Amino acid sequence: MDQPRGKALTPETTGRENLATHRAGWPEWVPLVLLAGAVFVAGVALLIARRSESERLPVDLSRTRAYSPAHAAKVDALGVAVATMLAPASNADAYLMLIEYLGEKLGSPAHMIQRPSYAAINQLIERRLVDVAFICSGAYVILEKEAKADLLVVPVVDGSTTYQSLIIVHPRLEAKSFSDLRGSTFAYVDTLSNTGYLYPRWRILDQPGEREDYFRTTIRTHSHEKSIQMVRDGLVDGAAVDSLVYAALLRQQPELGELVRIVERSEPFGIPPVVIRKGLPPDFRAKLQQIFLNMHRDEKGRRALGRLGVDRFAPGDSVSYASVDEMLRELQRSSF
Repeated sequence: MDQPRGKALTPETTGRENLATHRAGWPEWVPLVLLAGAVFVAGVALLIARRSESERLPVDLSRTRAYSPAHAAKVDALGVAVATMLAPASNADAYLMLIEYLGEKLGSPAHMIQRPSYAAINQLIERRLVDVAFICSGAYVILEKEAKADLLVVPVVDGSTTYQSLIIVHPRLEAKSFSDLRGSTFAYVDTLSNTGYLYPRWRILDQPGEREDYFRTTIRTHSHEKSIQMVRDGLVDGAAVDSLVYAALLRQQPELGELVRIVERSEPFGIPPVVIRKGLPPDFRAKLQQIFLNMHRDEKGRRALGRLGVDRFAPGDSVSYASVDEMLRELQRSSF
């Protein structure tokens, strides 16, 4: 819309005109009083700011908590961390069902906290912002080395407590093994994912030629399910994925077996565990472990387990993760 003819409405002219309007009819001493008052207020504010700066207490953000942690056998609230690569939108409700079950058995609220990476989950454990976490084998080995968490239980899936890394490709690719994937586009899950990153990276150590540019392009998907979908849809040539996730998707989508091809299976690794942070009372830890170990004995527990595709939980031990530990050591020694 056009402005009315006359003086333009700029901030400068408007400000001067408003000031002149308000000053009309004032006694001459009023502006002086106002000016002196403004100077006084500014001086006091500056003095307070300087004093506040010198006396300011340090803020320790590492102590920030979103809920009351478990400090005793009777918990205020149980915080359970689940990485999004384990619980994407398609099965987040299944984890929620299990976590609600834990809260009911403990007699305290239980919350699910999700993060998009295993490193972020590990940080929650290290900073004691959660009590329990569902994590990958690679992330567990690192936490255990740093004495930040202990293995609480492991899931038993189809009667087994192991899983594998699957190297999968799109059917159009003629690759018959991992060695045939040099120069391809490849999807990985997370830099702490055992089956979705550490294993294919370790396999590159055995390959001739340059390591740094083994794949033409790599894409981080943050999810085993997403990696499988990208191979299925031909968006990448290949990917490394969790055999448990692949098997679960294959049950839901039988046609998947025709849309992706497995060219390599790793040796069996210790299954992704449930860990508990250090520093919790032994009686609380024992109580929580027993709840996990006995879930399959009541109807509600069996329903929660069934939603996750888990038979039951077992005690487990750190020895089962020795091969993952050795793989990490080899990668560190190689500086790759």
